Amino acid sequence: MPLKIEIESVTGQFTKEIRVKMCLEKVTGNYRVVNWTEHQNKWPHLTLCSFAKPANDGLVDLLIGIGNAELHYSHVAL
Repeated sequence: MPLKIEIESVTGQFTKEIRVKMCLEKVTGNYRVVNWTEHQNKWPHLTLCSFAKPANDGLVDLLIGIGNAELHYSHVAL
């Protein structure tokens, strides 16, 4: 069943509507988001960053392909 979804950045500065041709129930399986706060002390360049905690149950809900390359782009320089 085709549907449209809108992805928005945490700050609301960037949004994109995506048309989905098919929606699988669990496209990412049991893959979980990395909680970078727990790992940032392993890399000096990450110690100054503040990372958001994984939302809800921490499962990855959306797989973004290369057809939406702008969603992989960092819109803020750290």
